[in-house]
Amino acid sequence: HEARNIKVVNIPASVTFIDADGEKNGAPFCNTKSLITVTFAKNSQLSRICAYAFVGSGIQEIQFPSSLEYVNQNLFRNCTSLKNIDIQNPNTTFGYGIFYESNFKIKFSLPPIKSTNP
Repeated sequence: HEARNIKVVNIPASVTFIDADGEKNGAPFCNTKSLITVTFAKNSQLSRICAYAFVGSGIQEIQFPSSLEYVNQNLFRNCTSLKNIDIQNPNTTFGYGIFYESNFKIKFSLPPIKSTNP
C-alpha cells in the first residue's frame, strides 16, 4: 500500500515494533515519496523495524532511538534523498541491503563506543 501526502511521521513512545502486513508492498511507508521526516518520541520503546519499512520514501534524515536493537533488510532501499542517519545504540544490528539503490553520500552519527580494555 502507498500512503500519500504524508510529510512527517511521529512514532509514539509506546510503539515497540514497526511491522508490515506482508513483504515489500505491505511495508508501512513504502514508496511514500512525500515523507521527509520520521521522529521518535522521547523514551521510545521501539526495538525492531520491519524489512522495507521506508523503501522508496523521500526521507531525508532519521535519528533512531537508543532502544532500537534490530533493523531488518532493505530498510532504506531506493531512498535517494536520505542524507543523515543518527544511531543512538551502537549495538543496533542492521539487516542486509538497507541502503541498496540509495544515496551513497549518507552521513552517519554514532555514539562513542565504551572500551572494555583497561
